[in-house]
Amino acid sequence: MNKFVFLVLYVSALLFQPANAQVISSDGINPIVTFKDTPQEQVYVHYNSSLLFTGEYLYYKIYCLTGAKLQFSSLSTVAYVELVSEDKTVVFRHKIKLTSGKGQGDFFIPTSVASGNYKLIGYTQWMRNSKRNKFFQSDIAIINPYQGDQKKITRAYESPEKQLGFLTENNQVSQSDISSNEGSNVIRLFVDQKQYGKRKKVSLKINHKSTNFSNSYTSLSVRKIDTINVPVRTTANVFTASIDKMSNHKVDLTANRVFFPELRGWLFSGKIVTENPKLSMENKKVILSVPGKSYDLKMATTNDDGSFFMNIDKPYVESEAFIQVLGDNDKFSINIDQHVPMDYKGLKFENNFYITSDMKQMILDRSVYNQINNGYFNAKPDTINLPRPIVPFYGEHLQAYNLDDYTRFPTVKETVVEIVENVRTKKIGEEKFIFLIKKEKPVFEGSNFLPLVIVDGLMIQDHTDVVTYNANNVEKISYSRIPYFISSQIFQGVLDIKTNTSNFYEKYTKSYLKKIKLFTPEPKKNYFIQSYDGDREKQFSHVPDFRQQLLWLPDLKLDKEETNINFYTSDNTGSYEICLEGFNEQGKPISVKKVFRVE
Repeated sequence: MNKFVFLVLYVSALLFQPANAQVISSDGINPIVTFKDTPQEQVYVHYNSSLLFTGEYLYYKIYCLTGAKLQFSSLSTVAYVELVSEDKTVVFRHKIKLTSGKGQGDFFIPTSVASGNYKLIGYTQWMRNSKRNKFFQSDIAIINPYQGDQKKITRAYESPEKQLGFLTENNQVSQSDISSNEGSNVIRLFVDQKQYGKRKKVSLKINHKSTNFSNSYTSLSVRKIDTINVPVRTTANVFTASIDKMSNHKVDLTANRVFFPELRGWLFSGKIVTENPKLSMENKKVILSVPGKSYDLKMATTNDDGSFFMNIDKPYVESEAFIQVLGDNDKFSINIDQHVPMDYKGLKFENNFYITSDMKQMILDRSVYNQINNGYFNAKPDTINLPRPIVPFYGEHLQAYNLDDYTRFPTVKETVVEIVENVRTKKIGEEKFIFLIKKEKPVFEGSNFLPLVIVDGLMIQDHTDVVTYNANNVEKISYSRIPYFISSQIFQGVLDIKTNTSNFYEKYTKSYLKKIKLFTPEPKKNYFIQSYDGDREKQFSHVPDFRQQLLWLPDLKLDKEETNINFYTSDNTGSYEICLEGFNEQGKPISVKKVFRVE
């Protein structure tokens, strides 16, 4: 019995499409019919501060909920977070991978971001099917002391009763009272002291009073309380209350543009075009290569107007990719669909945060602290959770030849002839060659198919470029004799070549090969936690520590009656707030706060 390996690529038409079009997925299902009764999603974003300076980080955790009980959504696997200025300019747009309805990210405030009032926005594609703005939004103020123009956060004159000034210590604490909600009635925060010295350990206990909250998913922020009036952050409790008022609002799939949920990763789409009106654009194969050491390859088939769709369900380290049309490549060009921007015409900025002249010293001190902290970032860096290496679509069982184990030959052609079994080259013109891989068993009598040739993850159509390539630059040649089906395309085996530098694609150019930038999800990070325990006290004794943010734990699961967390204070004195936000498995909000002092 012939051995076949079928690669099933989910080619989805579930992106944004005109609602009056008959959008049918690859398995013959009309998605409008499929999703018409699917409940709407809601997004809540817990973020560390509503006032940020240049040189500080905005940390955030996103919770995606659905249904009347606001349980964690299993529908969307991708969410989006944006920061929008008063003139409706998007400062950043992040794509966030959701795992069981949860994801995280951060944004470093650069000097290019001006002082002003901003909105933090969170949404999924599915949430965009609404006649009302159902996306999450909350106010954030930014102070950039390095730009001379501060008009957006200053006022020519305000009456004394309306002026924003410094908060007293009691005012600061009142802004951080423990929230009175279902979550805080059963979850409480305890610290071992009310006041700490500099660089001292704080022991935090999170206690549960109810088994209903024994499986709770939260994020924890410990940050210095601002000494001026700042925009109010939206708590999980306030968010839930606002959602309850709109619980009867349903998904609208009758609009001119419908956004379908990103079920299995994020959706990548585009369209091939041609200047020759006689050429058919239907049933053309479009290949996406994401090259590098851990690479991937996707293929889609165009519909009658040349449109194609791919589902990207794997985490990529590389953000650059290459796309090409298989076959008559020089006759087509490729246009990639960009992320459809949100409509912010109705977005209202009512926060009206501004600064006064008596805040000058506070702004100066905080800016200096930020410069010092950033100057020592390498001493206490965050780390990125690199995704697991992607297993090639054809598996890992290939016949491999490490060329250092053999006599070296000048070209790949000579190397294949002398070393690699079952692979040969064939001349098809005066200067053209193709690779051929011997079949294990005949697949279709009288039919011959070319192998899939890959170099450092890049699919190569012109085999001549590889046949004549300098073999001294090649580390390994691997092949498989098994026929492969990608979409509806058949390849007689795979020839996978790895160069010494794994970057063959950087200098490889073809007129039909288009280099593109992928809008990939943000990497998941482990955030640095400062410690002065044991030898670390001496190790960091000469490193300045003026942290405003003492701790950020975006992925804190509460699955026992008591959770203990230790962290250390900094040399930055003042009142600090411990803020715990999140939801339990039943969709009940958690919003608990605790204040302590550092002197």
